[in-house]
Amino acid sequence: MKPGIRKIAKWRKKSPASHRSYAEKRNRMMNHAKEEIDENFRKDVEQKIEFLRKNYYGIDN
Repeated sequence: MKPGIRKIAKWRKKSPASHRSYAEKRNRMMNHAKEEIDENFRKDVEQKIEFLRKNYYGIDN
């Protein structure tokens, strides 16, 4: 009798090499997303600072 699909899936999940590569992929994706978010956040803050300097303080440069 062939092993069931579920058994194969369990065996695959427990395989340390595939688990490690999945974790590495996930970490890489998370780090990439974090860098992107940081970059967008920094740009947003710079725009807000410029807006405040122009409108609130009346500084143009």
